[in-house]
Amino acid sequence: MTPMRGWPRGYYVMCEALPLSAVVLSELVVTPETLSLRLMGAGTTLRRALAELERVPVGPPRDALVRPVAQLLAAQKRRRDASATALTPEEEELMRSLPLVDELMAQGVARGRWTTLARVVERRLHRDLGTPETETLRSRLAADGDRVLDEVADLDSPALAAWLARNRG
Repeated sequence: MTPMRGWPRGYYVMCEALPLSAVVLSELVVTPETLSLRLMGAGTTLRRALAELERVPVGPPRDALVRPVAQLLAAQKRRRDASATALTPEEEELMRSLPLVDELMAQGVARGRWTTLARVVERRLHRDLGTPETETLRSRLAADGDRVLDEVADLDSPALAAWLARNRG
């Protein structure tokens, strides 16, 4: 393979007869534009990209970069095999130590709790929640956590409707 003309370092092409291209992640120039690619690397390339990711300001661009990292970590937990794509213990520990990964995983857990609570309530009531009911459930979940899930799960439809009305605003 030869370096691609007009492309930065790390991009290679075979030949016209075999139009195959490749990117060598460890050779990429370290820029914000290559960060998403370098996060797919391993070893030193991944460690440096993760350290750089910590410095990306909070917001949608960072979340878009962090989500695949968090998903990879979750997949590795589910699939503890010796595949070639498995993270080394050092890489897994580094990912786990990133505050932003913890933050994103916590957001996912909170979203899962909310989705579960809303689904249980809607199924019990046999209808979609209205805005006041949604606000009630969100505020109770924020205040009482999993206890609200237990409370709601124990109520039948009429008791749940009364509970929602009683807990509004």
